[in-house]
Amino acid sequence: MELVAGTIIAGRYTLERLLGRGATAVVWLATDAQTTTRVALKVLVADLARDTDRGRFLREIRRTAQFAHPRILPVLDAGEDGELVWFAMPWMQGGTLRELLQRERQLPVAQVLQLGITLADALAHAHSHGFVHLDVKPENVLFHDGEAHLTDFGICRALERTVDESSTSLSLIRGTPAYMSPEQAAGEADINGRSDIFSLGCVLYEALAGVATYIGPTSAAVLAQRFTHPPRDLRVYRPQVPESLERIVARCLRVTAADRYQNALDLERDLSAVDPSSAPRPGPTDERPL
Repeated sequence: MELVAGTIIAGRYTLERLLGRGATAVVWLATDAQTTTRVALKVLVADLARDTDRGRFLREIRRTAQFAHPRILPVLDAGEDGELVWFAMPWMQGGTLRELLQRERQLPVAQVLQLGITLADALAHAHSHGFVHLDVKPENVLFHDGEAHLTDFGICRALERTVDESSTSLSLIRGTPAYMSPEQAAGEADINGRSDIFSLGCVLYEALAGVATYIGPTSAAVLAQRFTHPPRDLRVYRPQVPESLERIVARCLRVTAADRYQNALDLERDLSAVDPSSAPRPGPTDERPL
């Protein structure tokens, strides 16, 4: 089925306009005929829709409905329509963190702190229910009325568990290279919430520095960097970042999971204790002659 404006999915959702395309899905703004509200309707790309164990995928996705957290975007509905596999989520009118970073490049320290506190709280809630996100990145942080929300929770894991092992589509669904933890990049099977903490550290670093934590010409090069050297100090890009915040982000980004924050609640606590107006001690690059 060709998706165009006016197409009706599952006899209920009328597509209005394309919101975006990703490795796993195309996203449409749609109107729900049953509730007359607008939703973000995500339709799996053709290869994934073909290779996915649909019944199991839909069961995995619907499990996320148990989340009752104000900053985790819930799955409202999910199903099939012919060859299409889709799921519906609330439409966030404020856009994504990626769009905000493209406009602003670097965000105020106070805003980054609030963002980190919000997302750490959301992750702590999900981790306590046995869910790991596996794809925390700016594209999956959406805003509504100025408040950040984490979306696509469990989508990566659900796809990973339900795609035919012989499919080449697996390469699409194991996360995003710039934000993947070392253990995720290494293909380890037993991945826990500390992987999401690494990814959140990458997001906070980028929001402060204005550049991604790891940059390279290919995905393989980007993945390899986290095993060979730490990212550049935040102060190289943003000298006025409070030292306490720089230490927190650096701890999130440690290669060995045991050296990071062991849970998101501890990360949230430390972020909440940072004074956004505190100035770092002068270093050689900050000193000026009298």
